[in-house]
Amino acid sequence: VKKQVESLSQIKSEKEAVEKTCSAIISAFETRIPKKKFGILFSGGVDSVLLAWLVKKYNLNFECYLSVLNYDGFGIPHDLERAQTAAKILGIDLKIIETKLENLENILKLVISNLKRDDVVSVEVVATLWPAVEAIKKDNLKYFMSGTGVEQVHAGGDRYWHTNNVNELGWDRLINHAWESDITRYHTLEKFFKLKILAPFYAEECIQTGMSIAPELKIKNEHQKYIFRLAAKKLGLPEELVWLRPRPAQYASKFDRGVEKLTKQKGFKYKSKYISSLS
Repeated sequence: VKKQVESLSQIKSEKEAVEKTCSAIISAFETRIPKKKFGILFSGGVDSVLLAWLVKKYNLNFECYLSVLNYDGFGIPHDLERAQTAAKILGIDLKIIETKLENLENILKLVISNLKRDDVVSVEVVATLWPAVEAIKKDNLKYFMSGTGVEQVHAGGDRYWHTNNVNELGWDRLINHAWESDITRYHTLEKFFKLKILAPFYAEECIQTGMSIAPELKIKNEHQKYIFRLAAKKLGLPEELVWLRPRPAQYASKFDRGVEKLTKQKGFKYKSKYISSLS
C-alpha cells in the first residue's frame, strides 16, 4: 500500500481529502459488513460512534457494547459518561459490561496466557476489551466490530503532537508497530472467543486514501484526525459527536486504575512487576 501511495499525488485540498475519505469509508464499510447481527465495541469516541451511525443508517442488525471497571473509589469512568451520551444522541441501545475489581485479576491472567506477552499497555488494552467481547460471544454473535486503524492513518494520539511529519510517523506505526499492537491484540480476542473481527478502517482503501492526505491537513484547530472528523460530519454524524476528545480505552474505562490498585494490594511497586507475576 505504501508503494501505491507514494506513486500518487498528495491530496492537499481539504475538500478533496474529505470527499475521498468519505468514499473510502463507505467502500470499506459496504464490502465488509455481514448480513448477520454483530457487536460493536463502542467507547463513545468518534471512531466507534461513526461506525454505529453508519450501521444504523444502513438498517443493519447490531448491538453496541462498552466495558468499564466498576469500583467506587475511582469515580464514574469517562468512557461510560461519553458513551451513554453518544448512544442517546444516536438513538441506539448500549450494553454496559461492568467488571468488579475483585474479578480483574482473573481477566488479567487469561489475557497474559493467551496474548503470550506481559507488557503493561498490551495487557491493559486487551483486558479492557475482554469483558465486552465475552458478552458478544455470550449473545451468540459471530462478529465484533472495532474502530481501530483511524489513529495511525489520520494522526490520533499523544505521539502525533510531537512529530514534524504525522504521515512518516503514521507509516512507522502501520508498518513497524501495527502487528505487535492492534493486530496481535485483536487476534488474541478472535482466537480465544472464536469470533471474527470487523475493522473497516484498516481496509486498504482507507489506508491508501488516508496516507495520501497531506500531513498539514490532519491536525488543525487543535483537533487531531481533522479530516476524518470532517468526513464523519459529511456522512451525517451529529455535530456534537464529531469533535469528541479521545482518551485511550484503558484510561477512560478505569481499567488502568484497577491494575494500579491491584499492584499495590499485592505488594508490588510497579505494574510491570505485578503483571509479570501473573504469567
